[in-house]
This record gives sequence, structure tokens and C-alpha cells, in this order.
Amino acid sequence: FQSQSPIVSGKNGATLSEVSALVRSSLISLNVVDEDEDIKDNKEIKIAIACAGENDACRGLSMDKVMEGFKELLDVVFPLHDTTKHGNEDEDEQRSCDYLLFLGPKFGPWIQNDHSSRKLFVKLSNAMKRACQHHDKHDRIIFLDCLTLFCGDSANLPGAIYGGKATPEAHLFDSDMLHLSIDG
Repeated sequence: FQSQSPIVSGKNGATLSEVSALVRSSLISLNVVDEDEDIKDNKEIKIAIACAGENDACRGLSMDKVMEGFKELLDVVFPLHDTTKHGNEDEDEQRSCDYLLFLGPKFGPWIQNDHSSRKLFVKLSNAMKRACQHHDKHDRIIFLDCLTLFCGDSANLPGAIYGGKATPEAHLFDSDMLHLSIDG
């Protein structure tokens, strides 16, 4: 495999609509798609990794609005023109991205005693997972359920998710107790 440096395009505190705009802008600047989201030949990205949605939920946006933004993000990564070329069997598929790895929402230390936010994150995680499973390009989307990923052994306790027993490990988070540390 040819080694390539990762391209990072993100912004702390961004909402899904802001992330979608950043991704769209990145795909255009990398010459993967043009302004009309038509895919350019031989400029595909092997894998895109994204994490978004927690900020939208925390700002009080309705679940419908958050999911509308999430579906927009999926459509930006996999534009309508992302289809297989017909004809010669030796031709590659025309696509902007081979795979999307989406990191779902996570419990962080700040949410430990906030039962309504924990419930909201469970609902958000489940909705995002369903949206990935039902998307046209579902076979190219990997949804990583991160809800209790940073909770250590407490993630396996009975009542971990709905009973509030999953305890995020503080050392995996930055001092704001929201963003992951280098260890996380």
C-alpha cells in the first residue's frame, strides 16, 4: 500500500451542518469532487473517519433536526453521483470514498450524573446506527458504537447503559472532560 498522510478537517464544537460543510469543502479542495459534487476520476479517498452529533444534541436541537444533519453528512461523503461505472469489467467504481468509519456518540465524565443527557446519547447512538444501516451505501459505512467504549470494565455491568453504571474513565479525556485525551 502506498502511504499517505491523513487529512484532518475538523473544528471543536462544530455541529453536523458545520461538519458537512467542512467535509464538502475538503472534498472540493482535494479535487475529489467538483462544486456540483460530481466525482472526478482517480481521486478517491480510501477511508473517511468522522465523529459528530454530540454538540447538536447538547445544544438542544430536536432529534429530527440532528438526524437530518447526520443524513446530510452521509450524503456529502457519498454523493448521488457515487456510482459504479457500467461497461468494461476492468474499470474501477467511480466513488468519492471507499469507506466511512463513523464514531458514534460517547459517554464522557461530564455526563456521568446527567441522566437525561445519557438517555439522549443512547437515543442518538441508536438513531445514527439505524441511519447507517438504511443508507444506500450501508455496505460501505462502518458505525462504531462508542457509547461505553471509554468506560472500561463498568461497560459490562448489568445496567451499564440504561442504569447509569457505565462510568467513563477520566484519564481518557482532556481536562474539559468532553474531548478525548491522547490516551483516549
